[in-house]
Amino acid sequence: MLRSVILIALAAVLCLESPVVAETAEDLFDEAAVAERAGNLDSAIDLLARSAELDPENASIFNNRGIILAKLKKFQLAVEDFNRAARLNPEDARTFNNRGMVYQQMGDPDRAMHDFDTALELEPDHLGTLYNRAALRAKLNAPAAALSDVRILLRLDENNSRGRLLLGRIYLTEGAADKAQQEFAAVLRSDPDNTEALNGSGDAYFMRGNFGNAVKSYTEALKRSGNDAKLFANRCSSLIRIGEYQHAVRDCEQALALEPDSPLVRHSLGIAYAASNKHSQAVEAFSAAIHFDDRRPDFFINRGISYKALGEDDKAVADFTRAVELDPRNADAYNNRASILWGRGDLSKSADDFTRALELNPKHIPAYKNLSAVYIAANDPDAAIQSLQNGLRIFPKDADMLAGMGDAWAAKQKTDRALSFYKKAFERASSPEQKSRIHIRVGLAMEASGSPARALQSYEKALELAEDPATRQKLTKKINELKTP
Repeated sequence: MLRSVILIALAAVLCLESPVVAETAEDLFDEAAVAERAGNLDSAIDLLARSAELDPENASIFNNRGIILAKLKKFQLAVEDFNRAARLNPEDARTFNNRGMVYQQMGDPDRAMHDFDTALELEPDHLGTLYNRAALRAKLNAPAAALSDVRILLRLDENNSRGRLLLGRIYLTEGAADKAQQEFAAVLRSDPDNTEALNGSGDAYFMRGNFGNAVKSYTEALKRSGNDAKLFANRCSSLIRIGEYQHAVRDCEQALALEPDSPLVRHSLGIAYAASNKHSQAVEAFSAAIHFDDRRPDFFINRGISYKALGEDDKAVADFTRAVELDPRNADAYNNRASILWGRGDLSKSADDFTRALELNPKHIPAYKNLSAVYIAANDPDAAIQSLQNGLRIFPKDADMLAGMGDAWAAKQKTDRALSFYKKAFERASSPEQKSRIHIRVGLAMEASGSPARALQSYEKALELAEDPATRQKLTKKINELKTP
């Protein structure tokens, strides 16, 4: 009986004296890493705080906590942790890289760049920092410096997809669409589902004018990413270029459902409406875009074009003038404003605006055509010829400018010379409608020269080619008048 009692007592004592394992800074650090991977960021921060209490001189603890704080968008607290880590270990490139990324998110590119520079001085081959500095340089419009960083990165790791994607983007900003396409294609060969590469490929096709393939690339990207406002907006812009206006409107509306405050998407929606001659809806979309961003001259120019189509010339002139105020070097704004002034009979001011457009952009084809027409209307065909000669030196095969030369020589009553230019224009015309317009101009020249029979022949040829109902109606009336004795 006594033996049994003693054994029970000993068991109780042994239970009370079980050893307690003390937490170490290293154990807490490891637990924090597990919590972070599981998405328990607040728990990870608490564990790292306890780890720091046990090991306050460990730079890695503060560096890791700074990373987690940055994920929680607690940027100032993250910077404070990175500052402490940098003081404890000023030779660790990772800390400066991480702090630089946070400064960039805080909108402080100067400090970010300084930290990336410091990180690369400590570790020149640090791939993450090379990428981050290249991306920041590209964002700050320093493509040459960005290219230098990316090329170093790709020499170190030729299969680095982020580097190739960034290189493709840099090429796009420089207008090198073919080179950009090669980089996106390289990424897609190893990762066919990479949505950023598919999007970039679409952008490259768009820049090259291959809008059908751009639509295909954006569509493939959307299949993989689901709802992405940028992709819907990009496909909308491409669909506009291939005349798929209803589908374009649908895509822009889907983009707006995802990003209702996006001025660029609202602007694209306006373009889709305008292209389908729904100018009232276009004005509404452009106005919404301007509400969100009233510093974009192209928004005002495109709304002005729709106002003009609606016959609201005063509002159109106001929009074109606002575009000029925002960007005094915008040739399109001057050209469009001049077109309305010309229609109002203000030949002097319209000539000034067309001339200014050409000073800003010597390759602005519509301005050459319009300025020559103003000079002809002002009974100055010699000035028209001079203007068109300047344009034809740049675009020697432009059918409309050649036809304008015909008009100028016809105004000088040099019919044979006029006919020679009309012939050249007809040979270079690209559509039945354009050829019809040239026949009409020949007819007008023939009437002016006293050759109604030849004018009638030209009008009949124009009618055969004309597609626009209003033009066909006018031509039919003209032909009947000439046939009436």
